[in-house]
Amino acid sequence: MSLSSALDTALAAPAATPGRVEAREGGTSVEVDVRDVDRLGATLDRVVVRDPGGGSVARQAEAAPDRLKALGEALAPVEVEPRLGGAVLRTPPESMEDGRFWEVTIAGDGREARVDRYRVGQDGVRRAEPFTVTREALGRVVDGLSGTLEAGRGGEGG
Repeated sequence: MSLSSALDTALAAPAATPGRVEAREGGTSVEVDVRDVDRLGATLDRVVVRDPGGGSVARQAEAAPDRLKALGEALAPVEVEPRLGGAVLRTPPESMEDGRFWEVTIAGDGREARVDRYRVGQDGVRRAEPFTVTREALGRVVDGLSGTLEAGRGGEGG
């Protein structure tokens, strides 16, 4: 079973919403903060994948844009500095619609990758925003995050 399949099974449980839903496959885990879920989609606040293997944050940041195409927007590195906390990738300003953008954060030890959605208001302040995805797209995002973390180990996954 893949990590995305394990999450899909967990989301199908009657107690899945609202709240935090976690799933594990092997040593890798995923955690989503769920607002609502049905058989076709989910509204979430964030997605976090953890892989105890860790790896090179620079390789992970390089792999992330290709592996996270399921987000539907391009991602570009904003900061890649493992010693100071990891890497941040965002939707480039020219690709934003209505001030909304994705932010992918990779922890400095390369063991965690996180996806959040934000919107920049007319006041210039960014605020976290829930996002709705199909369960199929969510599975691709989860597998993409997992693959991003694997890519940091060199020859594996990337």
